[in-house]
Amino acid sequence: MNQTILRLVEVSDELLQLLKSLTFADNEQRDEDIVKIEHLLKEREGAIASIDSPAKTAEELIAARKIVEMNKEIVAHLQRLKAKIKIDIDKMSLKKKMNRKYENPYDMTTTEGAFIDKRDR
Repeated sequence: MNQTILRLVEVSDELLQLLKSLTFADNEQRDEDIVKIEHLLKEREGAIASIDSPAKTAEELIAARKIVEMNKEIVAHLQRLKAKIKIDIDKMSLKKKMNRKYENPYDMTTTEGAFIDKRDR
């Protein structure tokens, strides 16, 4: 079997196992895990780019099917990860906004009490 395909299967499996084991209880650990994920994605991208021909043997076809199945799971896990990070970012921006309101409550402009004249002239 082609060494590149073997390496792609190994990297994809390692990435999938890492994504399955994520907990994100600790922000420092999350940063380290994201760095690992980025590294594995770059390595995987390089392995995919270096594949020069389609699968020829039965072993390569089996490996290709396995890679496709793993890829579906990887994409699903990455989408969940992205959604979790987006939620955390939204929470942080809301905290900042509420903190600004607390520090300077008179800074906000309101439309309360505004009068809009709609007379015909």
